[in-house]
Amino acid sequence: MSRETLKSGDEFEQKIAMNLRLSNFIIFTNLSLAVGNRGRPYEADITIIIGLDIIVVEVKNYHRLIGDFTKKDWFYLDVWNRRMQRKNPVNQNREHIQRLSWLINQHKFKDAKMINYYNCVVVPTECIINSDCLGKFIFHENDFYTLMNELKSSALDNQCNELIQIINNMHMAQNARNIHRKP
Repeated sequence: MSRETLKSGDEFEQKIAMNLRLSNFIIFTNLSLAVGNRGRPYEADITIIIGLDIIVVEVKNYHRLIGDFTKKDWFYLDVWNRRMQRKNPVNQNREHIQRLSWLINQHKFKDAKMINYYNCVVVPTECIINSDCLGKFIFHENDFYTLMNELKSSALDNQCNELIQIINNMHMAQNARNIHRKP
């Protein structure tokens, strides 16, 4: 897909998810991370499970990204070259990871303390990044695929299967609640 055909963040997110599925990764998309009935509706764009490693991915379809790891807000240029101010995507994803960790602990996963969480923000390969986070938390799309293929393990163990089942149950329960809310 060319840059011109990917006008929305949702389309870019779907492209990333499709490529990960084609590479046989275990992924969840738009995983709801609301905590409690009054929790704000947080949602992880893509969650990848590789053994006891969980990679939480925030996908941003930006043309240019400007920000400092320590700053609350960052600036970006969207596909139409409009300058926008948004929440630091690394911190946004850190909140997703904290909520996911809390939810997994609530499901009493016996090896919850052994889970390694990774914070990844993925932008298009042609995105210009002015940040100290490049290669640490923020990855161009092509570099992200390379990293994921290096991490991929061929064997799933019982711990991974149990973790997948817990997250799948959380995801299905949220989808069922959303269906009942629709008019």
